[in-house]
Amino acid sequence: MCLVERESLGALAPAWDELVAVAPLPSPFLRSWWLENTASPGSTFLLVLSGEQLLGGLAVDRDVRLGVERVRPMGEDLGPDHLDLVAAPGSEAVVEAALSEWFARPGGRIIEFEGIVEGARLEAVVAPMRGRRWVGSSTAPWVELKGDFEQYRSSLPSRLRNSVARTSSRLKRLGVRYHVAEPEESEEAIEWLHRLHTASRGPHSTFLPCFPRFAVAASIGIARGELMIHQLVAGDEVIATQAWFEVGDRASFYQCGRNSTDPQWRGAGNVLHAFVAERAFELGFKELDFLRGNERYKLEWADRSRTQVTYLVAKGASARTVAKAREARTHLAGSISSHHPSWAPLTR
Repeated sequence: MCLVERESLGALAPAWDELVAVAPLPSPFLRSWWLENTASPGSTFLLVLSGEQLLGGLAVDRDVRLGVERVRPMGEDLGPDHLDLVAAPGSEAVVEAALSEWFARPGGRIIEFEGIVEGARLEAVVAPMRGRRWVGSSTAPWVELKGDFEQYRSSLPSRLRNSVARTSSRLKRLGVRYHVAEPEESEEAIEWLHRLHTASRGPHSTFLPCFPRFAVAASIGIARGELMIHQLVAGDEVIATQAWFEVGDRASFYQCGRNSTDPQWRGAGNVLHAFVAERAFELGFKELDFLRGNERYKLEWADRSRTQVTYLVAKGASARTVAKAREARTHLAGSISSHHPSWAPLTR
C-alpha cells in the first residue's frame, strides 16, 4: 500500500468515480470529469493504492500563501459542496491513515477545507493534527421528494405557490417555454448562462472569475448527462437559466442567471425552479439539493438543511499567523453575511 501524488487521475478515473458513487453522500463535485476539467496548476490527487488497485484518496489544491504551504479542496474557488475523501468499502481506515501521514509530514502548512459534509471521514484525518485548529459550519438546504410533484407544490409556502401560478400563466401568454439544453446546444447554453449571470449578479459574483474553467467542465458534464442547463425561452431569447447537477438520485442546484431588466420577465426564476422540480419527480430523483447558502429562495423551496463544515488547521508558527488572519476575515464577513461559517475550536 502506498500514497502517490498525481496531477491527473488518468486511467484511474473510472475507479475513482466508482468510489464517489458508493460514498454516503455522493457529491457531483467529486466526479472525475468535474475535477479534471476545473483543476488549477496546483491541483493534486492524493491516491492510496494497493498495487494497481485504487483504495481511495483526496483531491486537493496546493499553493503558498505568505510563505506557508496551503492545502484546500480541489476547485475551492468554484464553491464545491458535500466534499470528503473517497474510500473503498472496508478500506476507510487504511485511506485515513495514509492521508493523515501525508498531512503530518515535516514542515508547516495551513489546511483550509470548506464545503465538507458533516460527519465526513476527513475529520479523522485532520483532527489528530498538532497545532491550532478551528471548525466552522454553514447550511445547505434540501428537500426529500416524496409522493408526486403536485403534493410537493401544495406543500410550498402559499405566497410562493400563488406567485408561481400567476407568473406561469403570464409567461405562458407571452409565449415563454421551458427547455433543457441538449449536448449539441451546450456551447450556446453555457454562453447564455454567462450572459444572464453577469447581468443579474455583475461585479458581486465570485463565480464569474472562474467561469472559463466551469465552461470547459460544463461541456463535458452536459455530454455525460450529469450537468443540465435549464432555460425559459421567449422567442430566440433566454430569459432565465439554471445549471443543475444530476448525479445519483439527487438534482443539485449550482448557478443561475436571469433577465432582471425587463419587468415582463419578473418571477421567471421561481417558475424555472418549478419546472426543474417537476422534472426531478418525472426522473425519479429522491432529492432536490440547493447546496450551500441560506438565501431566502432556497429556504422557500426546501424544508431541511445539512451542515457543511469548514476545517481550518494550522501546523507551525507561521501557519498559525496566517490562520488567525483567515479566521478574523471570516468573522468580519460573518458579521455582515450569513453565508460565512461561525467558528469554534476543533477537538480530537
